[in-house]
Amino acid sequence: MKVSYSLQMKPKQQLAMTMKMQQALAILQMPLLELSNYLQTEIEKNPMLELIAPPSPVALQLSDSPAKLSLTDSLLSQAREVIKEEADLQAIKALITNLDTKGWVRLPLPLIAKEYSIDEQLLEKALVILQSFEPAGIGARNGQDCLLIQLRKQQRENSLIFHLIRDHYDDFIKGRCKQLTKKELKKELASLYLYPIEPDDLTAGIPAQADIFFKKKGQNWIVTINEYSLPSFRLNKEYTQLLKNDLPKDEKETLQKFTKQGKWLMCAINKRRELLLKIGLYIVKKQQKYLSGNEAIAPLTKKEIASTLQVAPSTIARAFQQKYINTPYGIKPLYFFLSAPINNGGRSVKAATQALKNLLENEDPLHPYSDRQLSEKLKQEGYFFARRTVAKYRTKLQLHSSFQRKEL
Repeated sequence: MKVSYSLQMKPKQQLAMTMKMQQALAILQMPLLELSNYLQTEIEKNPMLELIAPPSPVALQLSDSPAKLSLTDSLLSQAREVIKEEADLQAIKALITNLDTKGWVRLPLPLIAKEYSIDEQLLEKALVILQSFEPAGIGARNGQDCLLIQLRKQQRENSLIFHLIRDHYDDFIKGRCKQLTKKELKKELASLYLYPIEPDDLTAGIPAQADIFFKKKGQNWIVTINEYSLPSFRLNKEYTQLLKNDLPKDEKETLQKFTKQGKWLMCAINKRRELLLKIGLYIVKKQQKYLSGNEAIAPLTKKEIASTLQVAPSTIARAFQQKYINTPYGIKPLYFFLSAPINNGGRSVKAATQALKNLLENEDPLHPYSDRQLSEKLKQEGYFFARRTVAKYRTKLQLHSSFQRKEL
């Protein structure tokens, strides 16, 4: 049998991610505080850039309440105190970005690692560091993990409650703990909590850090982008004029290099502003009934926004990270306005989940609803869910079965 070799040339399209493109995406992804610090550094490094004027103190007062450090900023501040390597800091940021509303990291680490192009082992190391931060239990993978992190911080690894939660969690959560009386169990759990944060804690205390503002004027909604806290800058006119003169080649090339970098930075900021404005306008269009207080959140996905605005879904994902909107109902993360449709219909999963949550919050604690009863009540509100579907949504809300809720 003859073995032959041949060389063939085939055209192939491939997007090369240049350094400038990476930096532009990084700028899009940055929250306001981080972007402000980044711009200050870039302006100081580039002699062709000059500050126009510092932000007006009046302009920064976007709310009657004083600006406080958000949980996200607090975690980043703790990270900067203990982490020196930039790669480790980026890994921590990726985890903080993927905290759910209870303060847990629920997504699989390989998925986060792939999304952010971070080594998985580095991410695992970063998770251990994140779990050492305050509030205790932050970054837990589940309820068991959250409780064990708190017990370790309290140096209770040798306690009976620690071994029960670590080795017999299923029995523990279902109340089958023969080793402890109810009184003893209550005492042991007094200093513990299942969730390290409340659902609004990630956005609490940052009234001056909203990226987008929604304000109703008459029958119309006005969308504005918050750039008050960002330094305003421009190309230095004197240095720009120098480029027209006869200069030594190396000096001219240096000035041209800094000029190009300055123009690119202004372009990246403009593109960030334009994209956030387009996203804000589209959210207002889709969620007008919710913003007017008439209905729940309508179905809306990142894929739909990306398709409408004709940008890559990954670009929309970056734009949504650590971004907030000031609405008539307070500051909300951009993700708040996203919700998958139910059976491709006009109602959203978020609206259905809220309806279920309302039923559970108002049930009789001594006679809690079964999943079948919840299914019947949801049908009366227009959500036609089978008992198993109700159980799935109830589990997502981290709520137990009717028997367990009654026991608790």
